[in-house]
Amino acid sequence: MEVIEGTLKVLKEAVQRLVETIEESVRLITAGLAAVAGFLAKLFSDAAEFFRELGQKVWGAMQQFAEAVARTLKCAVYLVTWLDPCRCLCIRPCSDDRCSSQLRARVEVLVITTTVTCR
Repeated sequence: MEVIEGTLKVLKEAVQRLVETIEESVRLITAGLAAVAGFLAKLFSDAAEFFRELGQKVWGAMQQFAEAVARTLKCAVYLVTWLDPCRCLCIRPCSDDRCSSQLRARVEVLVITTTVTCR
């Protein structure tokens, strides 16, 4: 009888240790899954912020490019209207002698001036 009792006691302790080991493993797996979930949440929020900032950077570069193009076109239009005293953008030159002499004077001033500032 003592042998059976001793065997049952040893078996009971082994089963208890097995259950404790399984419980500890489940706790570790649960903690690991929680850590992975937290990591993934932070990873995706960081990625979203990165793409948001990248989009803002690209949008800012596009705005700067558009502003540069607008300034260049404004300068070109200003120069064309400054050179053309008749204020006409036609293919044929003006037949008015007064316009031709004014145009010659403005071209000479433009050639003498080394820099032109458009506003």
